[in-house]
Amino acid sequence: MSPEPSTTSPQLNPPEQAFVSLLHAVPNDDLGRCTVVTAAVLSIWQLAGSAFSVSAPSFLLVNGQETSDEAFETVVRLMHPIFSPAFPPPQTVSIHPETNDFRGDRDHIRTTMRAALASRRKLAARNLDPASVKRQLDPWLDHWQQGKAALFPALEINHYDQAFDRDFGLVSGHDDCISLIVLSEDSRTALRRDLAKRPDRLLAPQGFSNQLDPVTKRVALTGSLPLKEWDTELVNATLSLPRPLFYLPHFLERRVVIEHLRDLVQLICTFTRLHRRHPGAHFTDSNQPPLLGYFPAYENLIRRLSTGLPGDRDFTHRTLIRQLDTVTHHIALAAGHGSLDSSVTQAMHADLYRTTLRGIAYSLAALKYHAHGVGLGSHRPAAGEVLSHVRLRGDVSRRNLQRKVYTLNAENLGHLLERLEGAGLFSTEGKMVRPVSFEKFLKVTPARERFSTCRLDTTVLLRASA
Repeated sequence: MSPEPSTTSPQLNPPEQAFVSLLHAVPNDDLGRCTVVTAAVLSIWQLAGSAFSVSAPSFLLVNGQETSDEAFETVVRLMHPIFSPAFPPPQTVSIHPETNDFRGDRDHIRTTMRAALASRRKLAARNLDPASVKRQLDPWLDHWQQGKAALFPALEINHYDQAFDRDFGLVSGHDDCISLIVLSEDSRTALRRDLAKRPDRLLAPQGFSNQLDPVTKRVALTGSLPLKEWDTELVNATLSLPRPLFYLPHFLERRVVIEHLRDLVQLICTFTRLHRRHPGAHFTDSNQPPLLGYFPAYENLIRRLSTGLPGDRDFTHRTLIRQLDTVTHHIALAAGHGSLDSSVTQAMHADLYRTTLRGIAYSLAALKYHAHGVGLGSHRPAAGEVLSHVRLRGDVSRRNLQRKVYTLNAENLGHLLERLEGAGLFSTEGKMVRPVSFEKFLKVTPARERFSTCRLDTTVLLRASA
């Protein structure tokens, strides 16, 4: 079980106060709180490159409000210096530094970068010794990196519809890792198009390294989409990918206020940039027990919610649980200035870990709204038809559904409706079937899926810093 917090609360430094504030920034809304924290932790994981895993997990927020996504805006505020190249202000003068030889001539930049790739191919074909290749290639490498910085300033994180180039493929930084933002209508459209016609852009996107070698890039998705666009077609397509993409739903209305935000921004940026320079430094053995050994309930919950999902999700999620333990451990250490024995560090680690696990559990439970993980077997496509029809029409009769799903006889349809009602996807009254809203579905998820009671160790620290 979780260790009891100390009765004497220690003095918190500003980054610790900020993290505690983040953990408690959305009171009286368990789903919203878990979504904000999970999005922040997964973003830090992504922007640390391959320090903690070969590829970081992807996520997309599902915004239940008609307004802009407050959860995503919170993540952007937390990591503003890293996100800013992807959201540049309007420019009135050239953005290129004086040390850049190209002076913003985009056609010249592109021509020079293409020439650099052509020279690399010619040198490879001549079978020269490494020293000769290096001597002739070095000037081109300098041109390549200057050109890349001028044409593509957003190299660690970029918009999905802007990161793929017709000449150079997916353009990223020196470590060949990049987070792609799915936020604008153009990005959302491009993602759907690639899922249908160009899945290789997500599975094995191609580009060139800083040494001008062809290389497979590593991509993680981040961003937000409106609830009305989170449809079964999109969910089915992303579940076919081998790596998980977590949909994090929420219905936040108000701005998320975090105390000592500036200190937290500085800490997160320093943390991600430091770890990004050391790929593989904190890889986790998937067979080792978590550093925090008192969260078996969350692991069992996530594994149970993974049952019935496509692919080997059980192994993937078990590995992710171990890696997440390591990620949150290092985040808490950074906030506590590396103090392993500090009760504050231990409490932050525990709360970051349990809250993110809970956010992932909400994400997996939300997939049931599209009839995934409900245990329907070969009847899942028919379930999708039933749910779409009921949600489109509102109250419908069983007879109407029988005509709509004519591939099932009355007995099989009855069994299917029982399973869907048991999963909380609609209610019945007599012969009428009524849809359940997504918000109502999520509100009863903790009780229906038997979530553990969530008590945060940092609560006492929040009171102390007030």
